[in-house]
Amino acid sequence: MRAARPAAAVALALACLAGGAGARQKPSDAPAAPLRQRISMIEQEVDAGYGGGVHVETGPHGGVQVSAWREHKVRVEARVELNAPTEADLDLLTKVVGILVDPSATDVEVTTRGPHDKKWMKGIKGVPKDLLRMPWRIDYVVWVPEYTAVAIEVNDGDALVDGVNGIISVVSAHGDVRLSNVAGATRATAAGGNIVITTHDRGWRDGNLSATAFGNVTLTAPSGFSAYLTASAPGGISITDAGVTHDLGDDCKQNVGAGGATVNFVAGGKVALSLGQQRLE
Repeated sequence: MRAARPAAAVALALACLAGGAGARQKPSDAPAAPLRQRISMIEQEVDAGYGGGVHVETGPHGGVQVSAWREHKVRVEARVELNAPTEADLDLLTKVVGILVDPSATDVEVTTRGPHDKKWMKGIKGVPKDLLRMPWRIDYVVWVPEYTAVAIEVNDGDALVDGVNGIISVVSAHGDVRLSNVAGATRATAAGGNIVITTHDRGWRDGNLSATAFGNVTLTAPSGFSAYLTASAPGGISITDAGVTHDLGDDCKQNVGAGGATVNFVAGGKVALSLGQQRLE
C-alpha cells in the first residue's frame, strides 16, 4: 500500500494509460486539416471510509489505474484529451466530454460523460454532429482506501489495480489487465488482451481468484505459493518454481504447493505461473 500520492507516478501513469497548380480539387480529395489537441486535468476528492465501494466506467477510450493509499478519501485524477479542427470547436467539446464523481453513503461512482452517453447528450444542444465524432479519451488514476470494493469497466484501454483488498471486478474489452498485490474475491477479464498478476503473498487471501483473457494469463508469486489451480489454455499451462519449469498440458485441476484458495485461469494463449521470481512493482 502506498503511503502518499507521488506526483511523478501519477504523471507517468496517465501518460502510459494517451496537384498541380490551377487544378480543381473535389472537397473529398482535399487533405484533411490537422486537428488541434487540448489536454487538461480534472482532480476531485470525496470522503470515503474503509469497506466502501468504487465503480469506474472509462467510456469508449481510456485506461484506469486504481491504487490504495492511507487517506480516508477517494481521489480521482483524470487526463482529458480532446481533438478538433479549431479552438472554438475544442471549447464546444469541453461542454460535452467530462467526468462525473458521484459519492453516496456506501459507494463512489466515477463515470465518463461524452457523445456515447445518450442520456447525457439529451441535455447538450448546439453541437454539430461532425464535432461529436472527433477523437477524444479520458485516462484515470484513482486513489482509494486499502479496504475497498472495486469495479472497473474499460472499453479501449489498459487497467491496473494495485494494493487493494476487497471484492474486485475488472473488465477490459480491448486492453490488458494488471493486478498487483491485491487480495479478496477477484475476477478479471481481458476480452482483447493479456492478464498479468503479481503478488507478495504465498496464497490468495480473503477469497478466490478468477482470470479470463483472450491472450495470456501470467501469475508471479513467491516460492511456496499455494492454491488449488484450475486452468485451461490451448497454448499450454506451465509452472516455473525456482527456475525449473513443469508443463501441465492444456487443461489441469490440481493443488499448487499445499493447496488453498481456488485460482481459476482461462486463456486463449498460455497460462504461466512463475514462483520464486517475483518482480517488485
